[in-house]
Amino acid sequence: MQPPALLSLFHMGFIILGAILLWLPISHHGDIGLGEALFASTSAVTVTGLVLADTGTAFTGFGQAVIAVLIQLGGPGLMTFAVLLLGARGIPVGMPQRLILREDTCHG
Repeated sequence: MQPPALLSLFHMGFIILGAILLWLPISHHGDIGLGEALFASTSAVTVTGLVLADTGTAFTGFGQAVIAVLIQLGGPGLMTFAVLLLGARGIPVGMPQRLILREDTCHG
């Protein structure tokens, strides 16, 4: 699978998982539907900053934590964190992983 396609799948997976987590009753104070949760998740992963509801008042602490994690995964990039973790554990990063990292940091 090509690096851009792989990154797109990861981001899509994070958006869907984030939307489901934000839609759970533990994540909000009662007025967030699936559409709003999907919009908030997409906005967080793509780091656009657009919202339909005030994050501080509409979401609980758990929901805000989910949004913060989505921003971290989408902003600096999934592969950046993966390389940092692999490097910290002493696991070498091969050429396929470097290509994906380059694609994520240069075009993401």
